[in-house]
Amino acid sequence: MKLFARDDEVMELEAELPSQRGADQLKTLVALSWHLRQRNTRRALALGDAARVLLTHIVLPEYERLRIDARLLLVRGEAKWLFGRLDEAEERANEALRIFTLLDDGVGIADAHWLLGFIANERGDQSTCIAELAFSARACSAVDGLRCTAAKFALARLAVLLDRGAAQARWSSHVDAPLSYVDPSLEALADDFRTTLAFESGDFKTALATGMRTYGAALATGQIKRAIIVSARIGTAFSKLGKLDSALEWMQRGLELARSADWPISTGWCLVNTGNTLQMLDQPASALNLLNEALDILKPFPASEVYTIALRHKDIVTIQLTNYTNSADGDNPHHPLLTSPFLL
Repeated sequence: MKLFARDDEVMELEAELPSQRGADQLKTLVALSWHLRQRNTRRALALGDAARVLLTHIVLPEYERLRIDARLLLVRGEAKWLFGRLDEAEERANEALRIFTLLDDGVGIADAHWLLGFIANERGDQSTCIAELAFSARACSAVDGLRCTAAKFALARLAVLLDRGAAQARWSSHVDAPLSYVDPSLEALADDFRTTLAFESGDFKTALATGMRTYGAALATGQIKRAIIVSARIGTAFSKLGKLDSALEWMQRGLELARSADWPISTGWCLVNTGNTLQMLDQPASALNLLNEALDILKPFPASEVYTIALRHKDIVTIQLTNYTNSADGDNPHHPLLTSPFLL
C-alpha cells in the first residue's frame, strides 16, 4: 500500500467498492480508509470502522488480520494527530508499531515511525521527529525505495529549519538527483524542501515557484496538511515581496482547506495567518474577528504554540484599533502601544 496515492487511484477504489463483497471489499475499505485519512478524515474513520466490522466475518490468516488491524490503528492515530489529540495519536501509533514489529513488516514499521515523527514535530520536539523519520527510512530501505526516499526528503526539509547551510550542503544534491521512479508524492516532498530552502535564504521568487508546485502535487496525492502549510509559506513569500493582496489570497486558500478538513489546530493557525495579513492590509477590525474565532477554536488546546501566538496577535491588533480610536487624544503614557507586554 502506497504512503500517498494519486487522486485518480483513489477514484478507482471508490468506483470498485459498491460492487465488491467479502475479502475484496475488505481490502478496498482498508485502502480507502488509509488514502482518505487527510482527504476526508471523518469518512476515513467511518470506512475503517466498517472494515473492522467486516473483518470479524471473514476468515483470514492471523498475520493478515493483525496487519489490517495495525493499518487501521495508524488511520485512527493520524486522525487524532490532525484533530489535535496528540497523546491519543501517539498511543495508537505505538500500538500499530508494536504489531508491525511483531509481524516484521518493514512498510508498516516505517509508516508508524513516520506518524510518530510528525506527532513529535507538532509538539515542537524536533530531535524526536528527526529520530523517528530516520527510523522510518531505515525500516523500509530494503523493501520500499519510495517510502525510504520520502522519509529522507522529509528529514531534509526539517534540517533546513534547524541549520540552512548544513542542510543545503548535505541534502541538495540528494534531493536534486534523478530518481529511478517518478511519483507526485515525492515531487511534493522534494519541492517542499526546495521551497523551505529558498524561503529561508530570502529567495522569495524561487520559493513562490517551488511552493506552488508543492501545493499542487500535495493536493493531488492527499497530503492536505502539507498543502495547508505551504499555502501559508507562499502567502508569506508574497508579503515579503510587498504583494499583500496575493498574500491574502494564499492565506485564505490554506484556511479554506483547513476549514473543510475540520482540523482545529490547522484551522486556528490559518485564521491567525489570515488575520495577520489583514492587519498588514490595514484592516484591523476584520483581523480581530478572525483572531477571536481562532481563539474560540483553539480554546481546548491552551498549551499549543498557535494559541499563544493568537493571543499575542490579538493584543497587537487591539492596540492598532485602540490607536485609531485614540489618535486624536494626544500623548498618553498609558497607551497600549507603550504598555503591552507583547511589545517589550
